[in-house]
Amino acid sequence: LFIILSAYCMVIYPGGTVTNYHTEGYSFFTNYFSDLGRTHNFLQQSNLNSMIVFRTSVTLIGIATILFFLTIPFFFLTSILTRNLSLIGSLTGIITGFGYIGIAFTPVDIMYPFHMFMVKVAFNSFLITVVLYAIAIFKNPVYPNLYSWAYLIFGIILALYILINLFGP
Repeated sequence: LFIILSAYCMVIYPGGTVTNYHTEGYSFFTNYFSDLGRTHNFLQQSNLNSMIVFRTSVTLIGIATILFFLTIPFFFLTSILTRNLSLIGSLTGIITGFGYIGIAFTPVDIMYPFHMFMVKVAFNSFLITVVLYAIAIFKNPVYPNLYSWAYLIFGIILALYILINLFGP
């Protein structure tokens, strides 16, 4: 649903990027994902439809993330270590979910500082979550280590995204 709603937002986005206000539509490589949630595009045209769908989509992901991390610790009760890793990982995962909801309700064009704060909260807490769950899976004899490696690869990609967000263009 998130992918479908995001794609729909991209189709109805009126256009404009931070470097070229006159582009038409959403450009996957030159727009920020947060542009879909703007109240207005860069030419001050209304972006209400895209904003509403974006807000709904990201809020649903936030709620799903919170619900997921409320339930997954029950699968890591085989040892004190895995239980504690999963509990701390779930706490940061729940923070991630609230971060996503915060992103949804702070349009980048009118609430830039808070929007960027919520982006940092969401993605940094998610990186902690991924690392903690990768370790918990490695330490849990029930789950194949393949899942840990998948988490770690995702964690590397997420860390690179965070670095680009902090130090990139």
